[in-house]
Amino acid sequence: MGKQNEPVRVCYIASSSHSGTTILSRYLCKEKGFLSLGEIHLTWLKYLSDKDVLMKEICSCGQSAASCNFWSEIFSIWNLNHGLQNAYSELVKFCMNQYPEFTIVDSSKYIKGISPWMEFENVDLRVIHLVKDVRNYTVSQIDNALKKGVRRKLPGFRHHFFWWQQHQRLIKFLNDNQLNSILMSYEKWAIEPTFMFLNKVNGLNNPLNIINPKKADSVHHILTGNNSRLTSDIDRIVYDYRWFHRNEWLLAYLLMGPIRKFNTEIIKNEET
Repeated sequence: MGKQNEPVRVCYIASSSHSGTTILSRYLCKEKGFLSLGEIHLTWLKYLSDKDVLMKEICSCGQSAASCNFWSEIFSIWNLNHGLQNAYSELVKFCMNQYPEFTIVDSSKYIKGISPWMEFENVDLRVIHLVKDVRNYTVSQIDNALKKGVRRKLPGFRHHFFWWQQHQRLIKFLNDNQLNSILMSYEKWAIEPTFMFLNKVNGLNNPLNIINPKKADSVHHILTGNNSRLTSDIDRIVYDYRWFHRNEWLLAYLLMGPIRKFNTEIIKNEET
C-alpha cells in the first residue's frame, strides 16, 4: 500500500455487541472534525453479500444509501472483485480528498475490524475500548434474543462468559500490538456523557487526545449499526436502568468470580 503524505486519522470504537458503539460514534460528532461512518467492516460484508438491499438502508444523514452523497460515491468506487484491504484503501482516498484532516470514526467493534487499519503504513489509530456492565449486557442480549424468538438454557452464564471472553481478547490484542487506547465504561459515559467526554476522550487526563485542530463541523454517515444512528436528539442520552429490576444475571454474577472482579475493576477505575 502506498504511503500517504498525511496520516490516516482513525478513532476506532472497540467493544462487544449491543454495548453503545453506535450512539457513541454519533456523540463524537458533537465535537469538530470527526467523520463517523459506523461499522465499516460490516458495511463491506453487506456490500459483498447483498448490495441491492444495502442500497435501501437509511444512513444517519437521513438519506438512503443510494441517495447518500457519501456512500453512493463509495459504492460506485468499490468493486466486488476487490479484497477487503483495497476497499478500505479506496474509502480512505475518498475521505482524505473530501474530508482532509478529519478523523474517521469506525465503530466496527471487533478485532477483525481493527486489523485493516493496522495495514496502513501511515496511520494515527486511537482506540476507545467501550465496556458495558456485564449485568446490563446480559439483560440486553437476553431481550435481543427473545425478540428473535430465541430461548436458551442458562442465558446468564452464557452471556457472562461471552462478554468476558470478548473483552479479554480485545485487551490482549490491544496490548500485544501496543495500540493507543483507553478503557471507557458505557455506564459512566451514558450517565455523565459530557464529563466522560472531557476527561476520557479529550485527553485532559489521558493521552488518547483525539480532538482535532480542524474547526469544521463533524459529519456522520452511519449506514450500519442499530437504530440509534437515526436519532435526532443526540444531546439526550437515556440510560436503560431496567436491568436493576431483573434477575437473569444474578446467579451468574454471584458464581463467576473472575468475571465479577473484572466488571468491578472497570467500575472502580471510572470512579477515580
